[in-house]
Amino acid sequence: MKSYRRGVGPPAAAGDDEAARRERYMESVSVFVDNARSLKAVWSMYRVTVVPAGASEERVAQIYMAFMASADWIFGQLLRLSDGPEDEAVAFMDGIRTELMSLHKGLGAGFEPEGAGGK
Repeated sequence: MKSYRRGVGPPAAAGDDEAARRERYMESVSVFVDNARSLKAVWSMYRVTVVPAGASEERVAQIYMAFMASADWIFGQLLRLSDGPEDEAVAFMDGIRTELMSLHKGLGAGFEPEGAGGK
């Protein structure tokens, strides 16, 4: 299993352009997906690779709560959709995929998700 510590994905290589950085980030996302078998495992990987090294314990706790709230929401939606029409479930998953791809494409390029404050 590949393992990456602080920062997003593997260390930057000299001369990496935006496309190369994005590709390296997506590789690290694949490591998450391929190796995570529980929310605890995903949180551990997320904390090591995404949460800033100097984050206070209070900040880490806030990030953890946001992480778990997202997981809880998605789980609830999947439960709701499990008894519904397949086309509704597919549309939901397509929407989530679109949002996540937008996030992945924007990382490292000054991307700020809608509703995140800021501008």
